[in-house]
Amino acid sequence: MDLIYQREWSESDISVNAYVHQLRNYRYNWHENEYELNIVLTGSAEFVRGNDYFTLESGDMILINPGVGHASYSLMDKTAALVIHIPQEAFKPLLEQGQSYRFIYVTDYKSRNTLTAKKLRYYAASLYLSLAKLDRLSVFRSRALIDLIAALLVEEVPQTISSYHKEDELHKQAIRIMTKYMQEHFAEKITLDDLASLTQYNRTYISTLFKETLGIRFHDYLIRLRISNALYSLKDETLTLTDVALDNGFPDLKNFNSRFREFMHISPSQYRAVIRSDPHGFLINQRHFYHPEDPLIAPVLKSYLDIFAKGKDVL
Repeated sequence: MDLIYQREWSESDISVNAYVHQLRNYRYNWHENEYELNIVLTGSAEFVRGNDYFTLESGDMILINPGVGHASYSLMDKTAALVIHIPQEAFKPLLEQGQSYRFIYVTDYKSRNTLTAKKLRYYAASLYLSLAKLDRLSVFRSRALIDLIAALLVEEVPQTISSYHKEDELHKQAIRIMTKYMQEHFAEKITLDDLASLTQYNRTYISTLFKETLGIRFHDYLIRLRISNALYSLKDETLTLTDVALDNGFPDLKNFNSRFREFMHISPSQYRAVIRSDPHGFLINQRHFYHPEDPLIAPVLKSYLDIFAKGKDVL
């Protein structure tokens, strides 16, 4: 059963998808033309956005701008998050041609209960539940909710406006080529000169391009890519920690331990002990999605909707 709910409106070039999944491993990715809203429903997790780290508890949210590299991993068992991808086209009526919004939004214990946060959780939960249904009213409601979320972000969330340039598309293509190469050769030695030969850009420009496009330095991206793959290798008890290090591109165990602690805040051996208790949860291609009526998440989604129904606040 497909639990990733998606809907398109071809007349306005709008498409949106939403799902609730169990956070587990460190997965580093980025989206070219979509904003990603993450809401932690249960548990707690660490999110990486560019070079910044954030610990999110239940009810917290983080918004990822298009093109910004990001990752997350759970800090507690059964950590679930609602994810909504909203296209840049949703903001098109509010901007001049070639412009886009860059939002700055992440909540913590001080801001998770503000009216803005409550409204955003309400709209997001409503959109997710509407996308899960196929009746005409739900389709109509889901389109309206996209506009409400876009308007709320523009009105109440700090932002800047960036302008699109023709070379931006060339930059995105270059990033796609380089990240694909790195994903295929992460266990090997990779230098800026290697990437320069792929794209015909000089090494200094490539370093700048990584930072400006993905919000992260080339070397940090490579290390995170190696760590994200090392997480799966750690599940194999037949491999020593040195084997895991060398198989994933680290020069030695000392470097692996240091880098792993830097990005994961625990040692490889400690992480191996954690995943040993979950024999099915750390397969490389496995993801667990929740049904809207799952008893773990249904009460949480209902609480997001009830906050306004009870008259405690107004939209």
